[in-house]
Amino acid sequence: MTSLRYCTWSSKDKEWRWRKLRGPGALDEKGRKVFLHVGRIPYFSIHGENKELFFLRSILINRPCRSFADARTVEGVTYQTYKEACVALNLFVDDNEQERVMEEVVGLKSAPLVRQCFVSLLVFCEPANCLQLFERFVRWMGDDFALWSNEHRLPDLSEANRSRVLKALQDLLAEHGRYLDQFNLPMPLLHLLPGGERGESSLIRQETEFDLDLLTRQAEDMEESLSTEQARIYHDVVDTVLAGESRIFAVNAAGGTGA
Repeated sequence: MTSLRYCTWSSKDKEWRWRKLRGPGALDEKGRKVFLHVGRIPYFSIHGENKELFFLRSILINRPCRSFADARTVEGVTYQTYKEACVALNLFVDDNEQERVMEEVVGLKSAPLVRQCFVSLLVFCEPANCLQLFERFVRWMGDDFALWSNEHRLPDLSEANRSRVLKALQDLLAEHGRYLDQFNLPMPLLHLLPGGERGESSLIRQETEFDLDLLTRQAEDMEESLSTEQARIYHDVVDTVLAGESRIFAVNAAGGTGA
């Protein structure tokens, strides 16, 4: 970092060059003119794959650092992540806004919707302390599990229901390509869950758990509303499936025509 006060990188010639002595600056202990700023640092948006780069950049443009460990050190405390160091430096607001959102949702929505809201905050808002936010609202996120296990009168969730909440959050995060450990959240204790809940994804359950009779009635009702051409195509496809045959169907129609 010290060299950047004296030198600048030439991307054209791929070499370091001495800064030109012009503009406001200051003298160092050897009487050399230095500039009280660092060269341009690339911008990083917050994303699951580069969020630590974003927080490291925020630290570098606000204070000098001698090493990566020094960048994570605030008032003698070395934090595990740059994000934690940014919070300690008060570079970002705390999670009060996210907490207010959760408080409002808890009073209006059911437990599954509370879990969905929590996952949305994790993925899109990047709370400063995800574990603390989880611990505060885990009781409401598992209210349906507590009711099913006749534990809804207890002030805290049992370890089994807590693991059910974490498993549900894990499935919801998987839909966004994210994982619990990316947010410093614990993994569910699968041995506490019933066998059917341990390894099966919620996406698989959604595709396999359905009411066949209800779907049959809906298909019959919708069939009556098909046009002549639509009905012909529909019956061709259904007959092929029922006969166990293999055919290729190509439908050529303008968008919005229902084809």
